[in-house]
Amino acid sequence: QAHIMAKVKEAKPPVFENDYWGHISTEAKTFIRRLLQKDPKKRPTAAEALKDKWFEKQHTQTTTLATQIGPRLEIFHSMNKLKKMAAVVIAESGTLEGVEDLKKNLRSYR
Repeated sequence: QAHIMAKVKEAKPPVFENDYWGHISTEAKTFIRRLLQKDPKKRPTAAEALKDKWFEKQHTQTTTLATQIGPRLEIFHSMNKLKKMAAVVIAESGTLEGVEDLKKNLRSYR
């Protein structure tokens, strides 16, 4: 953060080249650069920032995700305990290998 603030004070925009920023979208980087303008007249106001393409996209994705979660939570709630535990393991593993291992283990209990 100190490095970024030093760049702002120097009126040099941050460079987003290292691995830390590799997964960050171009729109997000552009948004950050706009917010870090040294000249307050060039910086967006809060209202303008909220209308930025990146910010609008995030809001749309969040709204879409929220509408998808409700029905899935209802399905999860209706599952028996074993299925719930399996679903949690799958969600936490986050890998196809983990899912395959879980399937093998569950089949052994048939």
